[in-house]
Amino acid sequence: MKYPTDNLNNLVDLFNCNSKRELEKLAKDIIIHQQDFVEIILAAQHNELSPYNYANYFDRRIPDHLMPTEEEHEAISKNGVGKYKTRKAQKFANKIFQLPIQQRITAAHLFYTSDQKYWNLFYFDDKDRSKYDNHWKYGPHIHFVSDLWPNLSLSSVWEKVCSGKFSFSNKLHLKYEDK
Repeated sequence: MKYPTDNLNNLVDLFNCNSKRELEKLAKDIIIHQQDFVEIILAAQHNELSPYNYANYFDRRIPDHLMPTEEEHEAISKNGVGKYKTRKAQKFANKIFQLPIQQRITAAHLFYTSDQKYWNLFYFDDKDRSKYDNHWKYGPHIHFVSDLWPNLSLSSVWEKVCSGKFSFSNKLHLKYEDK
């Protein structure tokens, strides 16, 4: 495990903002480093981030059209090494090669107080942390919402997360580096 960076305190500062405006100002300059994010998660898991508790949610969504059929499985297993001998074997391969492109792997990390008055949610999918073809103009990032959003409650946010609906309006984008 790497040691935390000098930016770890900036990440902790997100938890201590008193207004959304203060949070937005901090978010403009913050860079979340992977090792700091892991450190915060580990601290919370070991009750070292008092008064915050920790919960997480992970999801992998594969589009139905990429699920190979039994016939395609059978065709590829009978195919052997070399060119695809049947259309079904080729179709199996096409689906498998599309998996990394079309699937969505999502993670959510929630830090919350026992009374649920204060909470912070970080979430991202495999595309958000990509250096290439990222939808955010500044590249790899993590999304963030918290109790400072007047129209969000912890219960409604967590319900959306656990149902795979990771879309919150006015979420913040926090720059992310995996080093």
